[in-house]
Formats: sequence, C-alpha cells, structure tokens
Amino acid sequence: MPQQDAWDDKCTFWQANPDLIQIPPLDWVPCGEGCARADIYQGIATVASYPVISLSLTPGVPTPLLRIAEGTPFGSHIIDIQRVVDLRSGETLAAVEAIMQKPTELDPYAYCVSAAGPVSGLVANGSRAIPEIRQAPFIRGTWDLARGAWTWQLPWPTPDEMGFNTGYCQRVGMEAGGRIFYLCGNVIRAAMTPGSSEITVFDTPGDSGFYVPGYGAALGDLLVWPELDKANAGSRVRAWRPDGSGIQILLDKIPVDTCAVGLSDTRVAGFSTAGACDSYRQEGRFWIADRTKEGILSNLRVGPIFWPEPVVEADRVSTWGDHIAAVWVERENDGMADRRRLLLARTSDWAMRDIRGPDGHEVWEAGLTDEYLYVVYTLPGAKMAQFSEVYRYDLDKFDLIGKPIVPVPDPVK
Repeated sequence: MPQQDAWDDKCTFWQANPDLIQIPPLDWVPCGEGCARADIYQGIATVASYPVISLSLTPGVPTPLLRIAEGTPFGSHIIDIQRVVDLRSGETLAAVEAIMQKPTELDPYAYCVSAAGPVSGLVANGSRAIPEIRQAPFIRGTWDLARGAWTWQLPWPTPDEMGFNTGYCQRVGMEAGGRIFYLCGNVIRAAMTPGSSEITVFDTPGDSGFYVPGYGAALGDLLVWPELDKANAGSRVRAWRPDGSGIQILLDKIPVDTCAVGLSDTRVAGFSTAGACDSYRQEGRFWIADRTKEGILSNLRVGPIFWPEPVVEADRVSTWGDHIAAVWVERENDGMADRRRLLLARTSDWAMRDIRGPDGHEVWEAGLTDEYLYVVYTLPGAKMAQFSEVYRYDLDKFDLIGKPIVPVPDPVK
C-alpha cells in the first residue's frame, strides 16, 4: 500500500490483487426453516471482529457486503486481514493485510491496528502506531466495485491533522468517491474529495436551529441524515449528492423526533423516540416514506410504538422493500448477552419481530435485501464484537424469524 516508505517491518500493510484471492466462498448451511448460516473463519483466521453490513447497487441489484477484520498468529508476527465479502455469492471481493511484529516483553507495543469503527461494508481502515511521535497515522480506503480497486484517502492523517475529535461523531461512508461524512451534532464534516484525506466543514445545521442526533445513511451517491429542531418537537431529513445541486430537504415537519435513518432505492426509513432522542426514551417506533421522482419524500407512514419501556437505537437503520430493521437496546435487560436486540418490521401491516442472539451472543449488525435479512451475532463483554458466523433469514418466512412483538397503544396526550 502507498506511503509506507519510512516504515519498518514492525508493521506493513498490503492490498490483495483481487484476481488472485483464493479464499473459498461462504458455505451456507441450514439452521432451521428459512434460516442459514456460514462460517467466517474458513480456515484462515482464529478471531474475527467488528463486522459491518452495507448495500451496493453497483451490480444493478441490491448486493449485501460484509466487512470482516480477522487475525491469526504466524510465527513471530500477527497477520490481520480485512476483507469485503459479497454475501449473495459468498465471494471475497477485496482484502487488505496488515503484518505486525508480535508484541514481546521487551517490545510490547502493537504497531499495527485495525480500527474498530469501519463505516460501511466496503471500507478498510487501520493505523500505524509510531511510539516516537505518539501519533498514529490513520489509514482508510473504500473498495470501488466498478473499478475493482481501492480508493485510498491520502495522505494518511494523524489525529492532530484531522483537527477534531471523531469520538463525538457518527460516521457515514459513501460508495461514490469513497467519501466519509462525520455527523457531529451541530456540525457536519466530510472528506469530500475522492482520494484525499482532507476534512472540511460540510454544513452547520446548528446555525439554523437544528442538530444531527444520530446515524445517517448512504446508498450509491446519495447521503441522507436526520435533524432535530432545537426549539420544537419533530424533525426533518436532508440529503446531498455530488452533482452540484447542494443540500436539499427531503422531508420537513416529521411529527416525531427522528434519531436515525436508513435508505433504499425507493424509500427512507426512520427510527424515533420521544424526548429529542436522548438516551433511553419512551415511544420507540419506525416510520417509512417513499422517494419520488422529484427527489423528495412523500407518503409518510408512522408505525406504532413497539416497546412499553424506554429504548435507544444502537446502530444504523436498514431498509429494503417492505421491511425495516434496526439494532436497539432497552434500559432494563437480563445481562450483556440480552442487551442488543434486533427489531424487524413489515411496513404493509406493521407486524414486528423481536430477534435476540443465541446463547452467549448479542445482535451486533443487520442488513436487508429484497430477499433476505442478514444478521451477525457477537460475543459480549471482554470479547465484544468478536464473531464466527453470519446468519441469513428468508423474508418470505417473516413469521418464523424471532418472536412477535405486540405494539403498544400511543399515550393519551
């Protein structure tokens, strides 16, 4: 990979020739009616972590992509592989390898790090730790399905060079140009130029009395995000494309506080709670609206409250066709493995299913296509975000997925 001339053999990053990748495709095996699962290790790793599922329309159909970070010891070194897996075909499309000297008692430093916060299934990221300057150059690239190559954001920046604390922001990766957006409440920042790591202020919703409460979404060259009105209840959804048309309002005066949004080729979905999306609030629910030829949203339908207690969304919202899915957390739970759960809704009748992880696991990530719901269950606690399998559920078997949720009546106001 580029810009490693001054580095040493304690840490090096390599990108695979996609034509020479020999990792076998995923092998889906039945796990019940309408359920299949596939082993992720495939004999090449002993640990896998921090999965992300996203969709691409580059092949012309909704293609689910899984980003995996895997590691295994190899003699005096540790090999870490990040790869992009097409969940439809099971093929590994792209891979990045980090080769790091194994920490020892005399030299305990971890010189290579695969970052834990990837923003889409097409992204590889990490950092090269350099103890002498106490800064870690940050590495990020997006796999371009059309070109069959990585778009790297160069030069590799250090945290100081990025100029702000990304820990307070929700990140969204756009497939078009490999752009990255940082939704930071009153300010939105972005790496706007394809192939450049330079980050600039994209917009300041705080200046107009709004702020971004949580997750946005991107599909192809369209970015959407929610904004809350600081002075009044309700919310709006705005959008941007790299076509010179600027930022647009897709839907205004949404009657509920929208905390996160998801995006498909025909619709935008939202997750909302009462109380300006503060942590753990009542009235958790979905909404759905149709995308129009004019580039706005219409026919807003607000779903019922799905849980009687305070909840919070824990990750991105996924939507496709007639379905919405989101990871959520209730304030009271029986333990770490029961903490993160998945809500699946069918918008035609607002039937809903509650999906929890198998014994010892919690729901980490989910994604929808026209046919399937894909879910990754991970270990909680000290092994947080580690996993070994990905699950696939047939949406035609909706009533067999998880357990039913009975909606809660709206409160009398």
